[in-house]
Amino acid sequence: MTIRRTFYKLFRGFLALGVLIHSLAFAATVVNYTYSVGENSQSQAVLWITNGQGILVGTVILDSSAGSYGRAVALSGSNVYIVGRDAANAEAALWITGLDGSNVQMVLMGTDASAEGVAVANNVVYIVGRSGPSSHANLWMYNLRNSTLASSVTLAVNNLQAAAFDVAVSNSQVYITGIDDPNSVLWITNLDGSNVREISLAAGEGSSGIALSNAAVYIGEENYPSQFYTTNLSGGNIQTISTSVTNGDYQAIALSSDLNRLYLLGINGAGPEEAFLTIFDIASSLYQNLFNFPSNTTGYGIAISSLNVYSVGVDLNSNNAVLWVSDLNGSLLSTTVFGSGAAYAVATLAATTPGGSLLESLKLYSPITLLKGVYGL
Repeated sequence: MTIRRTFYKLFRGFLALGVLIHSLAFAATVVNYTYSVGENSQSQAVLWITNGQGILVGTVILDSSAGSYGRAVALSGSNVYIVGRDAANAEAALWITGLDGSNVQMVLMGTDASAEGVAVANNVVYIVGRSGPSSHANLWMYNLRNSTLASSVTLAVNNLQAAAFDVAVSNSQVYITGIDDPNSVLWITNLDGSNVREISLAAGEGSSGIALSNAAVYIGEENYPSQFYTTNLSGGNIQTISTSVTNGDYQAIALSSDLNRLYLLGINGAGPEEAFLTIFDIASSLYQNLFNFPSNTTGYGIAISSLNVYSVGVDLNSNNAVLWVSDLNGSLLSTTVFGSGAAYAVATLAATTPGGSLLESLKLYSPITLLKGVYGL
């Protein structure tokens, strides 16, 4: 009996090992699900979910009131965080959904306001935007631990124009782009929103996209002809780098996972408007590649996976919201048409399904889990 029982346990162990190898192989064949936000033809806030090949797998109406829109999106844990405007209440809004778009919750943040950018860190959702009627640039912080709007910080007040457009968070500070008329500016605050500092970059229509590395801040600019800016993490040593496109601006910026390349999505304003994607090598300070999307297109948001670049915007020929999937060198691989409307932002997550990450798959089929199942540990 002892020999038979030992053989049986070994057999189950080899079976478990086979399941583990199969599971790891399955988990390794991940795709990058993307989450694009904007508005549809009914001017409703909408979330589009696509797989790594750009195939639409889900459409979620976040807010059915006409005049609503989703402006920015961030992913954290098992949730999607979208910000924009709820037209029914004329308030800045935060929508929280599961990775499959289920269980939509809405948090309102103040009347006569709109939210433009979002980042999630340290169990806090950092949201930036504007409020009126005297034109305030705002930072809102939503605490995920107790599901409450923790605080609201006024970054600037300007009767002409003040607005915050995008946000990024380091381990000690919050970086916010925007406009304090007549200047494009960068605001830097502590993680709790205290100690607000405003740094003027240049006269312009407002700084836009933002990305952080371990040593620098990269900031886009909405201006023709345009440039982007770099500073160190304390906001000093500001440098201006000219655009690779005549009369072009940078709406969105993303860093490659190795922090060596910047991917900049912009709009060429010379002649028929067209979206473009350009790649900037940080070490050499040279543009590596430039790809122009079709004529009469506008690019608004960008995200990067280990395999692809995802850009969203509008095809002005058909007034359709679109997603462009490119390889890491900028060559266009596919175009997904969401339908009439506009796509403003995109985020990506490596996942086996919209509800499960590679890490979760490895946890589910870990050796310890399998051995527990075999030996009753």
